Parts: sequence; structure tokens; C-alpha cells
Amino acid sequence: MITPAQVKVAEYILDSSGIVEILQTELTTDLRGRKPNVDSIRLYLLGTFLSVHHDGKAAISKAAKVLVKKICLEDQIRLGVRQGNDAVKQLSFDFYNVTRKISIVLGYGNSVTNIGDDERIRRHRVNTQIADRMMDVFQVGPRSPMMAIDATGFWAWARGKAITLIDAVITAGNAPNIPKSRWSSNSFDQDANWGKKTAKDGTSVTFFGYEEHTLVQVPDDDESIDAAPRLIVRFEVAPANEEIVDVTLDLINRAPHPVTDIIVDNHYHFKAFNRWGTELAKRGIRQHHDLRSDEHGFIEYGQMRWAAGRAHCPATPDTLGTIIRPGPNETEPALHEAFHRVIGIRKTYTMRRINLPQLDGAQRLQCPALAGHVGCPLRPGTEAAAIAQGIPIITKPPDANGPEPLPACCTQQTVKVTPPDKVLKLDQQHYWGSKKWANTYRKRTYVEGSYGNRKNDSTENMSRGLFHVTGLPLVNIAITMVNASYNLRMIQNWQQRTNTLPSDHPLLQSDDDIVGFRFIRAGDNAA
Repeated sequence: MITPAQVKVAEYILDSSGIVEILQTELTTDLRGRKPNVDSIRLYLLGTFLSVHHDGKAAISKAAKVLVKKICLEDQIRLGVRQGNDAVKQLSFDFYNVTRKISIVLGYGNSVTNIGDDERIRRHRVNTQIADRMMDVFQVGPRSPMMAIDATGFWAWARGKAITLIDAVITAGNAPNIPKSRWSSNSFDQDANWGKKTAKDGTSVTFFGYEEHTLVQVPDDDESIDAAPRLIVRFEVAPANEEIVDVTLDLINRAPHPVTDIIVDNHYHFKAFNRWGTELAKRGIRQHHDLRSDEHGFIEYGQMRWAAGRAHCPATPDTLGTIIRPGPNETEPALHEAFHRVIGIRKTYTMRRINLPQLDGAQRLQCPALAGHVGCPLRPGTEAAAIAQGIPIITKPPDANGPEPLPACCTQQTVKVTPPDKVLKLDQQHYWGSKKWANTYRKRTYVEGSYGNRKNDSTENMSRGLFHVTGLPLVNIAITMVNASYNLRMIQNWQQRTNTLPSDHPLLQSDDDIVGFRFIRAGDNAA
């Protein structure tokens, strides 16, 4: 049974978001000029949320069933599910009619071919507004400016038609050189597409469906873990082959409050610097990321040695170029401590930044000996200071008597340099591999954990079979209800740990006065 208080919470979420009014406006008239029934729209959304939150189902028939069979008779009458005590509305018919209209007036994906680009953009904005307004209902507690972002794939309800040899090869995962433009888009769900995702065993698998791009609020560096619930603040449902940059930047632009830091995986920072890194810099956002396997080692540029996006003394030992971090599942503390120790040794050779990189990557640097990090024979007085402080001394500096002139960084007080994009894309606030970097980067687990949490069959069950609809608008509504359900659980769990919100908060209503319930047989006329 779904209690009256649980229904009230669901109604508060739905009515506070305003998405019923958004849909009513969009469905103002159909082709015959009839106005939509706002009660049917509200009941469809309410039933879908309750079905997702309590049963892990977003199918239309399940949304109708939960209202007819799982809420009390008084609520059924109050909501209009029953007219009187025994006349049950044909909810499934009403819901199918509502969803058909939503698909017609809000469709903007590959399944819609008779609208122009401007109308497609407008419809996309309406769909994202529905998602945003729902997430805004849950903005409680301090608003951290630090976010983590990731994407997860999920199967469409309808299968893609693998009718060509190319499709068959791609499905088997053996066609790395076949361009996506040749992939078949002929499917029952024309808005979905083929994509890749990581299976539980770590392997890459091909699937047909959608991706959810998710922005989750994480604790700022000076904020306690439980200062606020770690909620989904923005998300977008897109075809599985959607390019991540535009979607992600749009999510950031739509964030409910300013973002200063974003934690990403390797797939993001690897994008072209002028499309990703520069766009983050324009917004004043710092990114935090790990390195790919092919991003280790020194890059020689400007007579300095660059590693992990930072410039180092030209005399930095070769052995410090590649330092491999222990795997995420490595639990031996000694291995992590050894890694941080070696990273600390390399960091002493880092050129000191006089200023942060500009939008084009230009930065002014200073020799680490002048910065007091090491001693160097080329910088008078620094060796004695290094001995006194117990810090390293450069033993093999560039040869002042050699055929080549000394690097500018060894003779000038400072040097200005603009490194290439392959260096700039690796740059981040904290020195890669340091403990500060590790403490920040591990917060990415908040967004990763949200996926595992929602995909659990005992929670929202965000897996194939969750919904039985096709097309971006209806899939977007289903995932919106999934994420609203998740955020509600996170807030209620946070409240149990911290008791921060007032007990009468609308999201925390309880049924203290209910001591039981009774079953009513079909045809009973009892109130």
C-alpha cells in the first residue's frame, strides 16, 4: 500500500515543479481543436512517479494500476481516479491518449522529420525544462559549486533492426574502423541509437538505446560530506551516440547555481582543447580528471619537460616521466603511499606558475630553484639554501659550456610560454597524483554511485523494461521520474543522518496516525 502521506509527497513534488502546466500549455489543442484534460496529465505523471518510486516501473499500464490498486480509496476519490466510490476511470486509455499527444507535440529527435530546426530546438528546450524544473524541487541544503559529471547508457524498449552486415559486425563489437555515419538507424525507436558502454566486468559492449548525462553536486573542498544531500541537479537524455561536449556544456549552463569545479573521467578532457578546455575556462570552471594510459611521460616543449600538463625543469630525471597510479581496486595502502611519494619527488622539479594559464594557455613560469624548491648550480646561492633546508639539488643541469645556449628558464627570472593543446588539455588545479588531487578526483564516485544506486532492482530499477515507450519525450519523462525518486530517497536518508530539515518539510510527511488498512473487494461500495 502507498500511504496518504506518500501520495502527498508525490503531489508536492509534481505541483511544485510546474511540469503539469508546461505540458498543458504544449498540449493546448490537438488536431481537432480539443483542449487536453489537465487531470489526465497530472494523474499520468503522478502515477508514473509513484510506480517508479515504489515498484521500479515506469510503464503506462503500471502508472494506471498503482493509482487504482495501491493508494487508499479516499485518495482515489480525491484525485479523481474513482468517480464516487466504485466507478473507476479508464486510466490506461486516458494515459495512452496523453502520451500519444506528448509524442506528437514534443518530439524532436530522429523520429520527427516535419519540423524545422528552430522548432526542433524549441521542443528540445521544453523537454529539458521538464527535467530541470523537477530537479529544482529538491534543492535543499548548501549549494556546492563543485560538480561531478558522467554518462550512462541504457537500452531502449524497442530493439534496433540489425538488418545489414555492417550492423551485425558492429553488434559483435569487431568494427572499429567503420564510421558511425554508416551505422543503421532503422529501428522501432527512431530516436535511440547504437552506442558503447562498459559492462560490469569492465569490457565494452554495444547497445541500442539512450544515454543519460548527469550532473551531481559533490562536497566542496572545505565542506563536510553531509553538509547537503548529494543530488542530481541536472541531467539530459540523449541518443546513445550523442557527442558529449555540447550536451555537457549545456548542462553546466543550465545548472541552478554557478559551477566553479567539475570532476570528469578521461572521455571528457581528451576532447579537442578549443571545444572543451577553452569553453570551461571561459566559464571560470576548473576541471579535475585522471590521465589516460597514453598521456604519461614527458613532452619536450620550450626547453622544458612537461608532464601531466605541468612544466618541469629541463634536468628532471627521465625516470620520473611515467608514474603509474595504482588501480582503483587496489587496497594495499603501501602502494598508494609509494605512488604519492614518487609524485612528490617529481613535483619538486615543477616550474613555479607566476600566473594561471590564460584562455589561450599562455602562462609565465619560474625556475624551481628560484622558487626555493630545489638547489641548482646555475642559480647562485640556491645550492647552499637547499643544503640548509634539506631539499634536492640538481646534479645534472644543462651544460653552460655546451654548444647550445642554456634554456631561457635557466637564465631568466621568468619565462612566458604557450604550450600545445596536447599539454593544455592535461592541466588541472591540483598536481596530478598528489593527495590533494586524489581527494578531489575520488568525489567522482558520487555520480558513478548514483547510476549503480538507481539501476538496483530494489530501487528505481533503471534497466531495460523500466519503461515501455519509445521516443525522446516519453523516455525523458520516465527518467525524470527515476531521478526525482532518487533525489527524494537521498534527501530522506540525509535527513535521518543529520536531522537538518524541519520535521514538517513537505518532502518529509509521515503517516503517524495510520495504524493499519483494510482491503476492499471489487464492487464494494464502502467509503
